[in-house]
Amino acid sequence: MDKIDAMRIFREISYTLSLTKTAENLKLTRSYVTRSVNLLEEWLDTKLLQRSTRHIYLTRDGEKFLSHFNHIIDYMEKIQEQQREKNQRFTGSITVTGAIAFSQRFLSPVIAEFTHKYPELSINLIADDAIRDLGEDRIDLAIRVTNCPEESLIGKKLCQFPSLLVSTPDYLFRHGRITHPGDLIDHRCVCYTSQTKWHFYKNAKETAVTPAVSFKSNESGTLLSYALAGGGVALLPGFLVEKYLKTGQLVTIMPDWETTSLSVYALYLAGRRTHPAIKILTDFIAEEMQKMACENSAADIEI
Repeated sequence: MDKIDAMRIFREISYTLSLTKTAENLKLTRSYVTRSVNLLEEWLDTKLLQRSTRHIYLTRDGEKFLSHFNHIIDYMEKIQEQQREKNQRFTGSITVTGAIAFSQRFLSPVIAEFTHKYPELSINLIADDAIRDLGEDRIDLAIRVTNCPEESLIGKKLCQFPSLLVSTPDYLFRHGRITHPGDLIDHRCVCYTSQTKWHFYKNAKETAVTPAVSFKSNESGTLLSYALAGGGVALLPGFLVEKYLKTGQLVTIMPDWETTSLSVYALYLAGRRTHPAIKILTDFIAEEMQKMACENSAADIEI
């Protein structure tokens, strides 16, 4: 009989204080449970249980060794889990979707690192700003930048980051400073196609403005390119502009005003059998995003 198994049985006995109940819970015979206790007592040369006609109790040595058993069991299970992960081989393919700019900035390099660890796994990344139907398009995992994920999907929130109001220094030199949301009425604004208002917060008060739109697009990278060309003022995701803030190509406007934060979710269809690598990939993306957040603190990404 394995001593680790005997320790697990003894731990269950400490919960039930019954050999019969322990045998039922672990689907073992009562005689096997008894032999496991005898094995430990002979091995340690001490009495672990005090038996009476109706009850059993842990002796002082039993309580002491139970603590040691718990540490040993936890340690062995951790080793086994690490070895299972190391030896686990993922094959087949996974289809992932994400917004175009987010896929370029985050998902592509993260997935590249993931496939180094699991080279036999093929990943198809669909970069699309449209909201794809996961069932119809046979997509395994959606990484969405949204504050309102679809209720029909399940998953988890990976991180949260701010939107930043930016422009080129040259644009501000030519068109004047912006110190209050109301000033945006007199400026050329770069907006998403579906956007009608920009929301700003200061001292727990909200100010909503209707930007004077000079250019619209449904894609973040296109809006960024227009802003970099000096086309106007843009409200863009922090992860997208932090690189250009560091180089000075863009500057933040009204840094003392907050804007609406955006969240990143990993989502998949409920009730659908998923590829076993989906959870590993999701956890890997979350970990890598945390690393990127630390490396790019200038973007003020919050995890």
